[in-house]
Amino acid sequence: MKKFKRIAPRLALSGLGIIVAWSAANTIAVSDRFLAQTMDDAVDLSTLRQSGEDWRIIDQEVGEEGHIRLHSRQWLMYFLHWRPLTDQNRDLTKEYVRNQMLNFWGQAMNFELKNIDGETEVCGHPARYTEGTVMNGNVYTRFIIWNCPETGRQFTADCNINLRLKTPMALLDLQRLITGTIRCHEGGPVPPASTLLPRRYESDKWNIAFSLPDGWRTADYPSEEWFPKGPTAESGSLWTLLTDSQKHLELIWRESRGPLSAGLFQDLLKKAAAPFRVENVDVAMVDVRLDSLHENPGVWQGTGTFRLKQTAQGKDYFSDYLFRGLLWEKGGQVYFLLGAVIMVKEFWGIPNDLSPDAATFDRFWQNQVRPAVKILPESILRERQTPGKASRSPIAGDLALFLKETEHLDFNDPVFAEVMARTVTPDMPQSQKLEKLFYFTRDTITFAPSASLKASEALKKGTAICYNKAMIYVSFCRRLGVPAALATEEFVIRASPKKSLHRHGIAKIHYDGRWHYIDTVSNREAWAYWHKEGAADFRPPAFSLEAHTVVGDDTISGLRFIDAETNEVPKEWLESLSRFQKTGKW
Repeated sequence: MKKFKRIAPRLALSGLGIIVAWSAANTIAVSDRFLAQTMDDAVDLSTLRQSGEDWRIIDQEVGEEGHIRLHSRQWLMYFLHWRPLTDQNRDLTKEYVRNQMLNFWGQAMNFELKNIDGETEVCGHPARYTEGTVMNGNVYTRFIIWNCPETGRQFTADCNINLRLKTPMALLDLQRLITGTIRCHEGGPVPPASTLLPRRYESDKWNIAFSLPDGWRTADYPSEEWFPKGPTAESGSLWTLLTDSQKHLELIWRESRGPLSAGLFQDLLKKAAAPFRVENVDVAMVDVRLDSLHENPGVWQGTGTFRLKQTAQGKDYFSDYLFRGLLWEKGGQVYFLLGAVIMVKEFWGIPNDLSPDAATFDRFWQNQVRPAVKILPESILRERQTPGKASRSPIAGDLALFLKETEHLDFNDPVFAEVMARTVTPDMPQSQKLEKLFYFTRDTITFAPSASLKASEALKKGTAICYNKAMIYVSFCRRLGVPAALATEEFVIRASPKKSLHRHGIAKIHYDGRWHYIDTVSNREAWAYWHKEGAADFRPPAFSLEAHTVVGDDTISGLRFIDAETNEVPKEWLESLSRFQKTGKW
């Protein structure tokens, strides 16, 4: 039998993150080092990371017998604070909002402002925001503050992510989206349904409601310092945390030596629980409890719990996990897979049950484990979700990425707020807002040779070509909380004698569970200016969320869509726009 070789990650103790006051639980040491051929054969790490999570290999053995351990961690904390509205705090200036960030948690927090400030709207009220970092730059924070005269309260949405744990910035933008759904007084606008925020927190006691993603949980924040007699409807705080902040995967394989059995499942579970060392940190699973074990055709499945024990500098740290295990045989090899999600019972020393519910664990298993592990048995790959089970929840690396402000899609520039205030109203349905902003972009922004590298610049000019029009509309959509991206369409104009291929920059938005391509250029004037062929009979496409808003088959043929590969403006678009700025030529 071929012997295996252990690959030991090289880590400095300072990078372990085990003793971190802001961590949801003790954070396991991680490394990126691995042998590519091993991972390519067994686990697709890039698929795991598509969610935006920082999956790492923490230990592995390589050979005909093998053992791979992977771990992911991310951290966020969303607070909603409310305090009495007084004459002293009523004036929401930029300086006031900045001072609130610097002083809200006391001088010991030592915030550093990032000089990122702006205006937005919450529940029909004007709001201001500022951004900064704390904990030596490890935590990135956004404060969004507004007054609610109807209830006599001032609100602060306190949005946080841990950069040290590589929590994606998309989760900070998701907290901005949550803030936009807050109802802080009776009769406030009701937000439209969102695939990103399918759950609704509602409290009659606090007269507050807002929408949340799956897997996020809200509770009262019981600060004796702030609320010695307990929180009230006039002064209180809520905090929202993840129920799946850490996840763990183990894959073990060896030569098959007999039939699958319950005993073999338990033997390999013990092997998964065996201690290992990462630099000067000892890690092991302890108190392993197998709650269920049953056999399906060709596979054994079990569920249970364990405690992940880490020992560093003579001190032990424990985290509880819920796990699911699989045992199967394929190609003369026996495989054992264990997937686990952390069960946090307290945070900052405060009791707070953040144990994942069944739907959260099922999303982890269905959306991450199954697509990433390449050697799963056919019976598991054919397994279908039953009614009532969680469906795919697009968080972080999925739809949330297309809500993010970027350098060139800068929807927090005040010009977007100004135009939207004139074009849409808070009580409009989301679909109507999308339609109004579509026709504004297509028909009010004049189509003409002009190049801007930022959406805000093009909006201020009031003239744009297709690339800039698409950038403007995508920025509008993201500001509304609708995921949006850029794309290119290729087509041939039927009336063109040369049958040459034309390319247009367009937008793509995600609404009602699917993507829609939106041509923000093609009205009659733009078509006559740019294409001329068939302009006399041209029929502009009407805005639709039932089908793509693009030019019809009676005018063009061979239509093909090319999606941008990132949430930013494509590189080739920026190069073309820059070239026109310098030379006046496309």
